[in-house]
Order: sequence, then structure tokens, then C-alpha cells
Amino acid sequence: EEAIGLRNHVLEQLDKADSTTDEDVRRKALTFVFVGGGFAGAETIGEVEDMARDAAKYYTNVKREDMRFILVDAADKILPEVGPKLGTYGKEHLESRGVEIYLSTSMDSCVDGHVVLKNGLEVDSSTIVWTAGVKPNP
Repeated sequence: EEAIGLRNHVLEQLDKADSTTDEDVRRKALTFVFVGGGFAGAETIGEVEDMARDAAKYYTNVKREDMRFILVDAADKILPEVGPKLGTYGKEHLESRGVEIYLSTSMDSCVDGHVVLKNGLEVDSSTIVWTAGVKPNP
């Protein structure tokens, strides 16, 4: 259910970007932020990136290079479950596909799609996916 909902949401963003003349709306629709670099986050951003870039060919005003994919993780590596060698491979593979990866930082705030990371990066996005899990703050 969630995967289908995410797919439909991403396609709606491509529709929005294709039909608007407002560059800010377009940029926000084509920026996809994923927080959490474990199995769920890495796999999800990889699948969404692949699907969205493939779908771009069906849109007149959306090009593959117009899209921005951002993966954020508080740890110093992604995919800690698979060990350092495979984790590094996964990171390099995602980066080779154009995914921006920000490690050792976290999302400081997210209000109305305005995302602020602890490292100072600020982006506007209509798609923010949380896969970092939940941990209590003592």
C-alpha cells in the first residue's frame, strides 16, 4: 500500500512539474528527500529514482536531469547492515546515478516542505520520505 501510494505521489509530482510555468513549484515537485540510509531508505530511493527518471520520457517538460534525489543519514555510512565494503559499493552506485548523499548529518526541521539539514543545506521538496526509524530522546 505504501509503495503504491509513494509511486502515485511521485507521478503526481511529475505531472505538476510538467504543467507549471512557476520554476519554484517545479523545482519543489522534482526534489525528492529521503531520510535514513539503511535497507529501507537506500532501496526506496533507488527504486523511486529509477522509476521517476524512466517516467520522465513521457513528459514534455520534465527531463531526467531536472530531478534531484537527496539521501540523508546521521551515520557516517549507508547500509550499515551489510558491512563497510558493500555499504561503500551501495553509496558509490547511488551517487553514480545522481543521488546526493549527505552523511553524518540529520534533518533539523521540515515545515511545509522546507527541509533544513544540520549541515546547513536547505531545500524545498514536495516529497519527504522518512525511513530513519524512531528512537526516543531521553
